This record gives sequence, C-alpha cells and structure tokens, in this order.
Amino acid sequence: MSSSISYVSTPANDTRIPDPLTPSVGLLHEMAHHDVLGVLGDAFRVSRRGGYTGRPLVAFFLVFLLCERRAGIRWFYTTYKKALKRLARVAGCKALPSSASVSRALGDVTMADATAFTDATLAAVPGISSVLTAHDATYGDRLGGAWHVLDADPSVQAFIQRGLVASDDHPEVERMAPGVPGYVGRNKRGDLRIRHVPVCHAGSGLWLSYQLWDDNASASQAIAAGFQQALAVMSTSGVPPERCIARMDGEFGSAGAMRRVVDEGVHLVTRLSRYRLLDEPGVRTVMATGAWCAVTCGVSAQREAIDIGVFALHPAKDSADEGREPAVVRVVAVRRPSDSHAGGGHTKGDTTYELFATTLPFDRFTATDIVGLYNDRSGHIENRFAQEDRELNLGRTFSYNAAGQAFVNAIGLYLWNYQTVLGWMTNPIPPVEPAPSGSKDAAWLGPDLTHHLASETEAATTAPMPNDPSGQVDLPDAVPAVPSKSFEWMPFADAGAETRRAVGKLIGDLFLDHRLPLPTQWSADPANAVLRCPGSHMLFPFSIAQPGPHRPRHQLIVRTRAGVCDGCPLRPDCFQSTRPAVYKQVARSMNAEQTQQVTALLQAHPPTAVPPPPRVPAKQAIPRTKAELAMFPARTWETPAPVQPASGSAIRRPRLRVAAIRRAALEHLNIGPVHIRLSQVPCKPKSHPFVATTNAALRRQRMTWSSRNARWASQGSATIILQRQAGTRWVKFQPVMTGVLSI
Repeated sequence: MSSSISYVSTPANDTRIPDPLTPSVGLLHEMAHHDVLGVLGDAFRVSRRGGYTGRPLVAFFLVFLLCERRAGIRWFYTTYKKALKRLARVAGCKALPSSASVSRALGDVTMADATAFTDATLAAVPGISSVLTAHDATYGDRLGGAWHVLDADPSVQAFIQRGLVASDDHPEVERMAPGVPGYVGRNKRGDLRIRHVPVCHAGSGLWLSYQLWDDNASASQAIAAGFQQALAVMSTSGVPPERCIARMDGEFGSAGAMRRVVDEGVHLVTRLSRYRLLDEPGVRTVMATGAWCAVTCGVSAQREAIDIGVFALHPAKDSADEGREPAVVRVVAVRRPSDSHAGGGHTKGDTTYELFATTLPFDRFTATDIVGLYNDRSGHIENRFAQEDRELNLGRTFSYNAAGQAFVNAIGLYLWNYQTVLGWMTNPIPPVEPAPSGSKDAAWLGPDLTHHLASETEAATTAPMPNDPSGQVDLPDAVPAVPSKSFEWMPFADAGAETRRAVGKLIGDLFLDHRLPLPTQWSADPANAVLRCPGSHMLFPFSIAQPGPHRPRHQLIVRTRAGVCDGCPLRPDCFQSTRPAVYKQVARSMNAEQTQQVTALLQAHPPTAVPPPPRVPAKQAIPRTKAELAMFPARTWETPAPVQPASGSAIRRPRLRVAAIRRAALEHLNIGPVHIRLSQVPCKPKSHPFVATTNAALRRQRMTWSSRNARWASQGSATIILQRQAGTRWVKFQPVMTGVLSI
C-alpha cells in the first residue's frame, strides 16, 4: 500500500474528487505518511467475523466527520459512494464500509472496547507534547510558576421516548434509545439520558480524556476516572500532577468529588454550594472585619472576594461517597449586589454571595485570582464546545448503542487533536527556557492545606502583619542561616536558667499572648526555652526569617527535631503527608525590639548540632487514619494584604489562539481540486470452496487480529493528482508532522 502525489494540468474527469471531500484527501495522506491509520485500526479490536473492522471503519469516520457536519451516515455514503472507493486506496484499504456495514459495526461495539480505544488513542498524536507543554498554553501565578488547567464539564444527551401503541395485534415494544431516566438539565426535554464526560487542556484546547456513561454513575466516580486518564497523558508529556489544576463545574462541588480529585494528586478549583458556612460565627467575623478585594477579571457585575478559611467538608449522608475522608479545601467568598443580572449564588438581603473551593496556595493565588481562574471557564471549555459543534457536531446520534456512540465521539476528538497539532506544526512557536533550578518556583514542591486546619499559627505565617516601619531592623551577619538537612539545631543548650526563662517568656509573648493565639493545648516551657505542642513535643527557636514580598516583618521560626512526630497520635491533625522524619514548624512576626532581643540571644548562644534520628523506611511510614475530622470552625486569621496589579489580575493567562491554529490546519489540508488515479491490482484466482487454503481454515480456528487487518489491506497504490487552475502557480503539498507514533 502506498500513495504518492503528482501535478498535472488536465487530468481525467472520472478521477475527480468532490470538493467537500478534498480536505480528507490531505488528511488521509498525512496520516498514512506516519502510519497513524494502522495504529488506530490496531487499537480498535472488535470481532465481526467477515465484517469491516479496524482501519476501514476508522478511515470512514475520519472522512465523514471532517467533511459532513449536518447530514447522517446513510446520506453521506449514498452521495459520495464512488469517491469513497478512491479514498479507501489512499487510506490503504480495499474499500470503505457502506452505511449498513457501519451501523452493524457500531452495534457490535462494547463499552470496554470503546473505553480501551479512547484511552489508547485520544492523545496518541505525533508531536502532541510540544503543544501541551508550550509556555503560552499555561497559566502563571504571582511567583512566576507555570500551571496547566484541565477543564471538566460533562454534557447530557437526552432521548425522548415517543408513545407506542400496545395491543395484542402489535409486537412487543422494543426501545432503541440508550441511557437511563434522570435529570437532563435546564431547557432540555427527554426521558432517557447518557452523560459525556470529557477533560480538556484549557491552554491548548486538546482533549485529554473522554468517557460516556449510560448508567446513573455518581458524579465523583465519573470525574475521578476522567482526571485519572488525563493526568496520565500529562505525565507522559513530563508534567507532574501537582502542576495541574482541575477546574470543574459546580456539579462536582460535592465533598466526595473533590476528595476523589485531590486523591489523584491534582489541585482543584470549583464552585461550592455549602452556603451554611456563611452562618458560622468565625466566617461572619471575617466577612465583617476583613478586607474585600475587587474582582476585575472575567466578570461584568461589581464583585468583591475574600478568603474565609480552610474547612474539612464531609460527604453527605446517603451519598455514594458516604464514609470517605473529608475534603480539606480553602474557601473563597464573593459578594455582589443582588440587583445585578449575574445568575447563581445565595441571596441575603441586598447582597448575593457565591462560594468557591480550591486547594491552591495562598501566596501564589489570592482570592481574586481564584475567582478569575474559575470565570475563565467560559473563555475556554465553553468556547471549545461551541467550536466543536461548528466543526464536527459530535452532538449527533451516530448509533443507538451507547458504546458505538462513544467510539465515534472518540474518533471525532482524536481528529480534533490531530488537526490542532497539525496546525501547530505548520508554524511552531519556539520553546521557552525553563526556570533556573535555584528559583523559588523550581524549589516549590506543592502546598499542604492540612496545616492551616490544624493550627492557626501556620495560617498566620501566610498572613503577615501590616507594614510597620519600626519593624524593619537590619540584622547583623551573625544571625544563623537556615541549616542544611544533614543535622538539626538545638539553641540555648548551654544557656543559664535566667536566659532560658527570658527566651521562654519571649516565646509566650509571641505565640500565646498574641492577638492570634495558639489553641489552649499549646504551652511555653521557660525551663527549656521551648514551645510545646499538644503532643508535648518541644519546638526550639530555629532561625529568623528576613522580610520579603509577603513577609513585611521579621519572623521567629521555631521547629521540632526531625522525626519526633513519627508515631504521635495527633499527627493526622497536623500533617497530610505520611513521610517519616519530618519536622513541625511555626512562625510569628516580631516588632523591632523583639527582633533585636532574639538577634542578641542567638549571637550569644548559637545553636549546637545534634545528630538526626534514624530514618524510618518508607514501608514503615505512618498511614493517615480514617477517623472523621470534625467540621472545623472558620479561622479568623488576617488575610494577606491584597496586591493590586496595574491592570486586571496578576496571574498570567494562556495566549494560544486555538481557532487560528485550527484554521492553519484546514488551510494546509485544503489543497484545491484533487484527482486520484488508482493502479491496477491483479486479481487472485478464487480457491475452490471444497479446499482449505490455510491450516487455520482447515481447523476452523479464529482469525488473529493481524490476519483480520490484513484482509482489508490494499495491495495497490493511489496517485493523488493536484490540478493547477489557469493563471495560478503550483502549490506543493507535503506532510508537515514529524515523529513516530506508537501506542
């Protein structure tokens, strides 16, 4: 099988390909150049005895979806039957199936076959990693870090069951529509529904996973399976899960769905409907005394946002996720006048409130950034759906077998990805150099919101005190630097009783008598100059943190020795991680006098090194308990002072023009008037029906997948002829994609 291209001025008229099918000629030739059709055909394994399977079916739907957006399969086949015979040779097939063969093939597909085909092929496009990892396809936080946003927005396809006459003279009623009864959405009519769950990469517009559910699967189960496959694709491109953000519709704002997503190692941003949090006393205090920041991105109505705390949200009773561990999330509240035209939210008096849940860190995304990040959904996933309807129209019913419908949709989404990468390859953007290894972004390993839930002091470390000129003290060079991980420090070991009491009093003033005090279980130990946690572990003065962009004053850092928390029964309330030999650390801001006092004490009594405890092997790591965490009241810590950028939000948004990239692909495939000349294939003499030609036929063995695909492989060649119009120059068509495709 081979196809080549030649250029003539007056080809034969009987070889002309209709103009609507012209882009499919370039597409099939491009795919045959990389053997993409062979790989896709091998991935679609449906046993149909003597019927079409694999490569011919995939090629048929690629041509159908690319060239026909409104009509059905039968009309398409009857209209272009003669041209499809020539297109089959370009695809390397003897022939393409008829509309009846296509219908029978889709009816034989099982959901396991469709799921396996989708997972294996959806992202198997040569060069897809270069588009996914492009700098202009990522979001940027306030510290310069790059993030990949994955959008999930399921859609429901409804079917109406018309009334059928039931009598003894009529056969038994047989319904063809798939699905189950359920809610089909606003402004929709239907008795049965199926749910499509795609996951799209927001910056590049590429589809990473797709699933079709024809039963009443829980929302958390559907979304977890979708993100699991999407994160596998991102990992193949070298993007770790902790650099991905799952942006979900409010349908997945339940505790069970959020917990399942977080368990995959990805961050999340979603709308939350637990408006009873607004009645918590601590939340009311924060909303009454905290600083509301204006939301200036992605909205038209006047809105303001504020962080109201970190909460442990439990799954609802009688839900599919009842009994699961709670989801620990950061909650952002948004308010707007109730007379605005924006929909959604919970109205109290003349104000409407909205809630958003996330696990993103405070120092990288402020409350206004979270709201702007969620509002960007309408500019990405909604536009992708609208563009897909215009170009492919996958909302049509291709088969009343749900698995067959899923198979065609998977081919359509693969065609979308292939066209996007093809357009990118026509004019690729040079890559951006990664951040240096010593930068803040390269050293950051990801946030842990559990420490905000366990102690208010750690939350205060991300909420610096207001700027105070008197607190800016130039420390001498003798202040200890942060030690290496090879040893831990124990300061004031050689100090006298009076010095230790002075240090203990200073610790009590900072950590216990502060206007944001620690819980009552914490205490100061003047005899040892330490702070004791509820587990009676000692936290020694460790170092002094210098002022920075998010730390206007010096801070005293106290921490435990590494490994003392291993085996502590209170550890699940302090750490989400189960790694052994970790330490507990808290910090407090100091004024100028306290900073000078601590500096002098550390100079007079420098810490002495002590050997660290032996590390526990990973297999003996302490597991996280499954005991339910009680609903924690809202925190009243002071939120960080808002950083108002010059214009809009401080986060960087993706700048790829997906529509322009896809237009470049269509221009590349639209090669003008096309003729296809087929070579003569010698006919093999037919064998006698009484004689077996192979041992497998003699033994009546099943055909292998290789033999099934070889049965439909073409032995002839096709020559693609590009016709030159009068007064125009030749336009050479050559494949532009590079790389080797393998699954």
